[in-house]
Amino acid sequence: MTATPPDPPTPWGRPELLDLYRESLAEYRFQAQFNWSRAQYWLVFNAGILTAGVALLAGTHSRLVVIVFVIGVVCCLLSARAVQVAHLYYRASRDRVSRLERELHVPAAAPVDTTRGFTGGRRPRVNVQAVVYLLLASLAGADVVAAVLSFMA
Repeated sequence: MTATPPDPPTPWGRPELLDLYRESLAEYRFQAQFNWSRAQYWLVFNAGILTAGVALLAGTHSRLVVIVFVIGVVCCLLSARAVQVAHLYYRASRDRVSRLERELHVPAAAPVDTTRGFTGGRRPRVNVQAVVYLLLASLAGADVVAAVLSFMA
């Protein structure tokens, strides 16, 4: 006589895991929204520095305006690093949700799969983080060009 294998555990048998899963989903959503808000802040902040430099350049041809543009480049680099660190927080929360889904035996059609990390490989055509980096690099490039031009003036 062969023994029947036991049924896999269900979320209902592990209420503490289900609660942890709910909290992890909330953390994942929070990280996604908060990271986008921070990225917007960094983009506006750096665009503001560039705008301030251009406004100062229009009013005066002082070489001190170069300092504003150099500060803009440094702020763009620091902003890119901040976006990178924030993305690490997002990835950690996404991975926690995936681990809990495996432990809770969430059916294949039901898990959260909003990003490549969840889907396991499908690569999106446009990566939001890459776009933010590109925009910050563009602002930094404009700061460099403006600094050189204002220094030569």
